[in-house]
Amino acid sequence: MIEMFANNAVSKLAIAISSTATAITLNTGDGALFPNPSSGYFFRLTLVSAVNGNTEIAYCTARSGDVLTVQRNQESTPYTVAAGLSTGKGFAFAVGDGAALDITAGMMVNIYSPASDQQNVVRAANDTGAVNAIAIALNPTMGTSTTFTKVIFKAAHTNTGSCTITINGGTTYALKGLSGAALVGGEIQENAIVEAIFNGTAYYITSAVNAATTAFNGLTMPTKSISDNSTNGASTAFVNNFVSNALNPYALQTTVGNLETCLNSATGTTLTTSAFGSAVQLGGASTITHVPTPVGNGGATLYFFNNSGVNQTLQTETGNFFFNGASGNVLTLAKDESLLLIGDNYNWCAFDGSWVVAQALAGYVSSSSLTTILESYETIAALATTLAGYTQLSQAIGLSQSYNVVTGSRSANTIYTNTGTKPMTVMISLTFSYNVAGTATAQAGPSGSLVNLLYSTYSTLTSLFPSFSFIVQPGQKYQLVTTGTLTINNWSEMS
Repeated sequence: MIEMFANNAVSKLAIAISSTATAITLNTGDGALFPNPSSGYFFRLTLVSAVNGNTEIAYCTARSGDVLTVQRNQESTPYTVAAGLSTGKGFAFAVGDGAALDITAGMMVNIYSPASDQQNVVRAANDTGAVNAIAIALNPTMGTSTTFTKVIFKAAHTNTGSCTITINGGTTYALKGLSGAALVGGEIQENAIVEAIFNGTAYYITSAVNAATTAFNGLTMPTKSISDNSTNGASTAFVNNFVSNALNPYALQTTVGNLETCLNSATGTTLTTSAFGSAVQLGGASTITHVPTPVGNGGATLYFFNNSGVNQTLQTETGNFFFNGASGNVLTLAKDESLLLIGDNYNWCAFDGSWVVAQALAGYVSSSSLTTILESYETIAALATTLAGYTQLSQAIGLSQSYNVVTGSRSANTIYTNTGTKPMTVMISLTFSYNVAGTATAQAGPSGSLVNLLYSTYSTLTSLFPSFSFIVQPGQKYQLVTTGTLTINNWSEMS
């Protein structure tokens, strides 16, 4: 399931619940503070007893107004462990007990563990089904398939005809080719890694990396007979040569026929038209490699990779190198940079490769031009998406942060400030003195506008050991407001 979040989602129970109740009613109007999950989505709900401190973590899978549909006791707490409660059965809670969307250990693992990334983002599993009946079990369970859902699986068998796919024992869907046609046999090989996307009614195979293939210069194509009418490509020399040169040029480090000179160019030479469609690996000392004229060679391509460890220079005989309105007949490739040139009958156009991305990121193109480039070519778009993800991830809670125990420098009823540049998580555990009534309230917010986040009250008849965890935005204030006599057992901050 896909997790949902909300800030400052805190309420109290309007109706008491039993240990197995799956419907929770919040105070009137408070439901709007929480996410509204649809099928396949959820959020974590922490329930806290105001009387005895019992804590339970439930998963909310649906909300109707102030009424939440939940799965009880989904993550263990010291209280549920001590009580010996099993998944699905929690504590009984009374009217006025707390309910909040808090940070939990399971939430942190789900967000930051590499294993979780593989399970939740990629959704990959081994096929355990029969021939033509793919069956995979994702962990955690994905839920109902929705449009654009993507799964990856390792096939257990070679298909012999049309196929189906079943995920976690749920609905069985047709598995089709990219064109929407039913499979006829041989499209999926045993041990192949297959990617499929759901279009709302069926799963469509978008790629299948088969194990049984014929190798050619680091790339592979399935071996098929001339009479084969499946969607697999033939393994002719022409097809393999095209795939090798066109789809993976930077991997070529061997010679093919008369392309020996251009495939491993000693820099300082003049390339000929025989290099078109090939990959040119630049090595040796820094010098100039002369590129054939683009005039009369519209559509010609040249791939370059600088493997020399030093800067290399490209120079065209006629015309210019053209990129985003800038042009010149000399171009410098830094070490490890790659570049795809395409002739337009007048100039060499820099179309793809790490050199193009480097120019864009260095500010040589406007944001609108960069958007056009990214949208026009898939490989750069994929890289841009990755870079954008890293930019957003830099503000993620927990990344480049550490836990700090600050109990000795923190006290109740004192305002503190998050002086960092990222959100900070505060965790506090307390003990109220026996037979002395009291309260504890966690607050956070802008200076002069602190908001009550979490609240705990203590009677004179029972012991109470409340704990709070909450997030403070950069530059905002926070404090623990208390009455009565209490002890701060631990005050930790992740910053």
